[in-house]
Amino acid sequence: MLDVQPVGNEEIADWLEIAIIANGSKGNTLHKMAQWANELCQLSQVQVSSGLAVMLRRSKVLGDKYPFEINDYAVVFDEKFLLSPYIYLLSITRPSYQALWQNPSPSQEDSDLFENFVSLVMENFLGINGKALPFGWPSKVGRPQDFNGAIVWLAEKMGIEPGAAFRPPRRKDGGVDVVAWKSFNDRRTGFPIYLIQCTLQKEYVSKSRDIDLRLWSGWLELDRDPVTVLAVPRTIPAGEQWNEVSANSIFMERTRLSEYAGSTLNAENSRYLEGIIKSWRSEGENHLA
Repeated sequence: MLDVQPVGNEEIADWLEIAIIANGSKGNTLHKMAQWANELCQLSQVQVSSGLAVMLRRSKVLGDKYPFEINDYAVVFDEKFLLSPYIYLLSITRPSYQALWQNPSPSQEDSDLFENFVSLVMENFLGINGKALPFGWPSKVGRPQDFNGAIVWLAEKMGIEPGAAFRPPRRKDGGVDVVAWKSFNDRRTGFPIYLIQCTLQKEYVSKSRDIDLRLWSGWLELDRDPVTVLAVPRTIPAGEQWNEVSANSIFMERTRLSEYAGSTLNAENSRYLEGIIKSWRSEGENHLA
């Protein structure tokens, strides 16, 4: 599992983070990590340094919410972060190689857990009067499975009216996995609404175009256009892909999700992550010296 070939600085940083967790509570000097990366992944010292630079950038963004402390000699992992939102998002990020702790394709459980996680993050992000609901099909949160019924159900939850446009049954969820909104105490319409696409797929850029606001403005009676959001568990460097997604949607990637995720996971996500960490540490015993 650890003897793979990570591609790009973000993926190298992810591999280093996983290797550190897999090594347990042992020391993780920069020299030792460079040795692991060379022996298991054939990565050069320059590549490892680039990966560490990415980790430093993540640390500056997240501050105390980043699970790793980096100094001139070592990277220290605090075990209190073992079941943290950041580590959960790291564990479900699909790398370019096939990770043995993941299903080759995201399962329904994988998707459901991520959508529930994003719902909680969006409620934290929106704060007082902020609400979020998983809307993806098939649903396990009580929404009707048919699209027409689901829209009526959603409108009632939001305190607005369903629109008059035809709601084709084939739509299932209209490309929306989570719906979030921030209402006001006056209970009037005209409040901000967020339509969120969540994806665990490696190819995520096209997903930012999945939500058609023209259709949604007919399915719900809206005073103003909603904001579209793309949520992914990976980190994204500055550049072409970030710019393309940001032109279509607000981008909620690992660092932004972690910023608003709170300090702990719920019970379901924790159990899921515990299984992955067990797999990581089993591999660490076999591969890391």
